[in-house]
Amino acid sequence: MASIKIETTITITDEQSKEKKFTVTKTISSLTSIEERDYAIAADATSVIWDTSGGENAMTDFDFFLAWSDGNMDLEFGAGSSNDVKRLVADLPLMLGADDTVGGTGIFGQVADLIDKIRSDEPSSVARKLKIIMAT
Repeated sequence: MASIKIETTITITDEQSKEKKFTVTKTISSLTSIEERDYAIAADATSVIWDTSGGENAMTDFDFFLAWSDGNMDLEFGAGSSNDVKRLVADLPLMLGADDTVGGTGIFGQVADLIDKIRSDEPSSVARKLKIIMAT
């Protein structure tokens, strides 16, 4: 079995130059598959990153997802008939611990669902590099 270990240290420096550090460590064990993908996203282009109905993906769900880009870009997470868009900020990874999501409006009355499609969109006129790590 494979595993992924995430170690995050956040350092905050206040206006008196005093530092505070917070460290979080998480290990995800008993993984059967880890996929690492590198994409070159053309300027002003939309690309399908992962689609459970596409057939080319060995992975049909995920227990860990990481996306990192060298510039700002959008990721669209599709779940059934609902979509959720998140903005990736340059050099700040986005991580999810599962493919679970909720759809609907407002915080009440939402419906549980699973992410089944991920698309990237580079809305400016600059090509970007995108790294994806997925595991199940």
